[in-house]
Amino acid sequence: MENIKTSSLSPEGLFRKWRNAHWPPKGMRSYPDLPLYIGTHEQVAEFSQTMGEVLLGLSSHIEDTCRGKIPRWLDVPKVSFDVLRVNLTQTIAKASKQFADTDQLVRRCGRFDANTLQLINAKLLENPFLYIVAHRPFHDVRAYVFSSNSEPDRLHFLQCGLVLACTQPDDLLIQDQRNIYRKRRKDAYGDSLGTSDTGWSIYLK
Repeated sequence: MENIKTSSLSPEGLFRKWRNAHWPPKGMRSYPDLPLYIGTHEQVAEFSQTMGEVLLGLSSHIEDTCRGKIPRWLDVPKVSFDVLRVNLTQTIAKASKQFADTDQLVRRCGRFDANTLQLINAKLLENPFLYIVAHRPFHDVRAYVFSSNSEPDRLHFLQCGLVLACTQPDDLLIQDQRNIYRKRRKDAYGDSLGTSDTGWSIYLK
């Protein structure tokens, strides 16, 4: 197993190398149009073991730099065992980022109108306790996973992928309700101050 201490690759690069070798999972049933894969307990256990080995090599970085939490940008696939059925739903969600200044905002969210940036900088000077919040809506698919030994899990998996283990992979009940949109969550913020060329709307909080 390649370790971050002996590799020239970054933590993201090491995990990307693992994904290139093991994703999508080999020999598993795929669900149309989604990064969703279904296999036997043995197949998923083997897949999980290889993933666990590379994460173990990154454990020091995760503990020291990420406060013990696996960062989302690693795109670690989610895995569930003993799955009985899955309910797929679709909703309008929003990505969210926070920034202390407009330089960070532009680097991460794209170009904004000059007058908008000037207004934000003026407000930040008036109140140094304010920070910038950027939101961008997207279509999200959630999987409600029902297993034999736990409460249902609500999982977001479009970016990272989802692997399910069940006794009979071909007979797994998947209730696809993506044609029924859930009620959109109420936005806690008022009118945005502007929108970037990549679709990020900004607010001050």
